[in-house]
Amino acid sequence: MSRILLRKGLEEAKYWMNKAVEISLKSPCKKDKRGVVIVNYGLLAGEGFNAPPEGFLCEPKYCEPTCKDFAVHAEMSAIMNAVRSGKSLEGARMYQARSVDGKLVDSRKPRCYHCSKHLQGFRIKEFVLKHPEGYTLYNTKEFNEISLVNFLKRSK
Repeated sequence: MSRILLRKGLEEAKYWMNKAVEISLKSPCKKDKRGVVIVNYGLLAGEGFNAPPEGFLCEPKYCEPTCKDFAVHAEMSAIMNAVRSGKSLEGARMYQARSVDGKLVDSRKPRCYHCSKHLQGFRIKEFVLKHPEGYTLYNTKEFNEISLVNFLKRSK
């Protein structure tokens, strides 16, 4: 069951979310800048931002209509970064930040089933998003289920 982080968990979330915002600034996306950090055993295991696949340019007239399918999402970029560095992701926590003008803004509810299924596949244990009610911690099974339900609602 998801929960709002408090005390030590909240301070930790703020620290790592600030790092994720810094990473999001590398995104060439004009529409939606995202940054992710993966933390395992208190250490940075991977980081990533949303961008076109390597070797491609972000051309809004082409990628905006297909962004969610064309872009490499920040979550997948962070997973690739960790795997290429030989880091273990089992039991890790992923922090995903959405930024506007370099500032952390509230994320939408979980809805990317593409990323959520990979979190489980790589055995990432938890996922954190900032919502209006606070920094919210999800276990990845719940995150995947919510993402799928929200995706199905949108596709009707």
